[in-house]
Amino acid sequence: MEKLDVTEGDQEDTSLTNGVPNGQGVAPGVMEVTIQLSLQSEGRGTVRNAVTTAVQNAIGESLPGRYQQVMYVLQGCYVECGWAAYAYINSWNSVYQGVYYKHTGVQVHELGHNFNLAHSGGLDGQTYTDHTCMMGNPLYSDDTGKMCYNPAKNWQIGWYSDRTLLLDPQVEPTKTVTLVGIADYLNEQSTDPVVIKVETRLANDFFVGFNRATGVNAQNDEGDDVVTVIQVDGNNGSGYSQSRLRAKLGFTGDITGSSYTISNFGGTGVSLIISVDSINLGTVPATATVNFQYGSPGTPSPTSSPTISPTKAPTQSPTKAPTQAPTESRTKSPTKSPSPTDSPTKSPTKAPTQAPTQSPTQTPTQSPTKSPTQSPTSSPTKAPTVGPNCPSISWSKTCRQTSGCFWEGGVCKNQNTGPTAPTPTAPTPTAPTPTAPTPTGSCSINSCSSCEGGGACRDAGCSWSKGTCTP
Repeated sequence: MEKLDVTEGDQEDTSLTNGVPNGQGVAPGVMEVTIQLSLQSEGRGTVRNAVTTAVQNAIGESLPGRYQQVMYVLQGCYVECGWAAYAYINSWNSVYQGVYYKHTGVQVHELGHNFNLAHSGGLDGQTYTDHTCMMGNPLYSDDTGKMCYNPAKNWQIGWYSDRTLLLDPQVEPTKTVTLVGIADYLNEQSTDPVVIKVETRLANDFFVGFNRATGVNAQNDEGDDVVTVIQVDGNNGSGYSQSRLRAKLGFTGDITGSSYTISNFGGTGVSLIISVDSINLGTVPATATVNFQYGSPGTPSPTSSPTISPTKAPTQSPTKAPTQAPTESRTKSPTKSPSPTDSPTKSPTKAPTQAPTQSPTQTPTQSPTKSPTQSPTSSPTKAPTVGPNCPSISWSKTCRQTSGCFWEGGVCKNQNTGPTAPTPTAPTPTAPTPTAPTPTGSCSINSCSSCEGGGACRDAGCSWSKGTCTP
């Protein structure tokens, strides 16, 4: 025989029907029952059915009866284990084994199933690794639990229906929206939405929210103070459906970027770009401004095919040939064939006054002055200091934020590969190669015949006549 704690809900009147006391010595809203079988030999389905029978006999009514939610707490699990808790979808019952009933994150996750919420997967494509959401199993602690669901679940659950926005990009291609976080839902200084549903006109819609890490969401495990984009697998986000984290948008911190592009949005062949314009944590409440752009800015999607084909074929062939042929090919040939008036007014003002004085006055003063003053000072002064004790960290967020640690498979692990100091390489200097100037020519008063063109000839003090330069 085994004893079971059964949490019935928080009731002011703790008495039960048929004179059965409501768990003498047990907290209000909690009772104990004994089942006539062993936890160490029976599977979980058999155990649960036995608990249900024992409770119904004790309270004299069928569950859930007067209660909205009923939690069964087993002393432990011995057969068909590997679970912390389980719950029934869109139902009143959840079951916990061992100490997991004390973990707020586990309770909120299982109650989410009772509220008809499915799991939420992360960027890695797994089933429940979205740690921006309690339906991704992020928290396992008695002292950590201030965290909410993601925008898709918040839309579905209906708690915030007066602060939601439905956006159909095919109707409104460009839209800018200011969001506040779920934690600021009750802040009377704002009426901005906490959730946006982006309608695809299919079953797999998108949902956008500001994951503000404060208040009831202060212990959020992933993507603090960024805009999250979530997609559901089906049911338009209004019924039980797996959700998936698609993007964490912002400018700093745990982000995937500042914008997210959904190609072929809703099967239209047109892209939707969701981008963050600003995140302001200094206001009360903090806000995030998000822009939605469907297709090219300023270019509406085509409303329909062109109205009609061209009204008619061209009216006729050209009505007439041109009134006349061109009057003449040209008015007259030039009166004379003028010879060019002169070569361009002047060549460059003068040839160099003399030939270059010498070959380059000297070779470059030296090869680059010196090699680098020294080789790099020395090898790293010390080996890296001892890393943190990562396996002792139980919260995935703390693990990811601790230098030298990483989270994998539900465990915080040390990064065993230490840093490798780079091997410095001294630069290889290259001496410049000097180039002597090339003399442009030797046209001068003493060598008029070397001048080319009238301008150069006259500039040298010579006389130009009939194409010849003479002194």
